[in-house]
Amino acid sequence: MQQHLSKEENNLYQIIWNSISMPVAFLDLQGTIQKCNNAMLKLLNKPFDEIVGRKCYELIHQISEPHKECPLIKMKETFKNLS
Repeated sequence: MQQHLSKEENNLYQIIWNSISMPVAFLDLQGTIQKCNNAMLKLLNKPFDEIVGRKCYELIHQISEPHKECPLIKMKETFKNLS
């Protein structure tokens, strides 16, 4: 069952999300950035629309394929949460 946020709840969510001082991004299973906070925009020095839809390894490491120690790959292999 999918919940929809009211406009007020969504505004509060955005304020909280963007007040996190650490860069945070939501990735899909292929490593594509789906959402990121303002700290990630600052880290990458790019606007939101130049980040979302791109592969994390392209933007973070400036490489064309996942790094051999990529946490996302390890999580998919082990089914364990990594931080």
